[in-house]
Amino acid sequence: MRLLLIFCILVASTNVVAKTAEQLRAAYLIQIPAFVRYTNATDKPFKVTYCFAEQLGKVGGLIDTQKAVLKERINFDLMVVTPSKDSLQQCTYLYLAKNTESIESYLENADAKTIAIGEEESVLVKGALMALVQEQKKIRIHINRSKLDENTVSFNARLLSLAKVKNY
Repeated sequence: MRLLLIFCILVASTNVVAKTAEQLRAAYLIQIPAFVRYTNATDKPFKVTYCFAEQLGKVGGLIDTQKAVLKERINFDLMVVTPSKDSLQQCTYLYLAKNTESIESYLENADAKTIAIGEEESVLVKGALMALVQEQKKIRIHINRSKLDENTVSFNARLLSLAKVKNY
């Protein structure tokens, strides 16, 4: 099953001509929970909550349009959040689009178990765990190694082998 997911991600990333960057990012976001491992079993969420800073945007909108089909595979919800601790408390994944204002506030107030994902490498420097960066005509996963070492999650070795992992 995991090999099939990896294959789907690879095919999606190499078939960029037919896909927009937003479609690929949405596909990656939906697949990421299959590759996440929690160091403490009690940290694993029963329901995956994708939070989007300020607005769903194109990526969140794409996931929302496929919500009925995707719910058959994973138990998830979508939310638009503000940078307050109360709002961010429920987030399993926090998506920070390029145009998000006050990224630092979102990252500062996010729970330690929340996986923050941005669209640019600069968000990793600010403290996010992962970024789905467009490199030429492909989307590439970048992972902040120092943030990964601090976090209560780890990623499957296959995902790490596909990602660009370094300290920011």
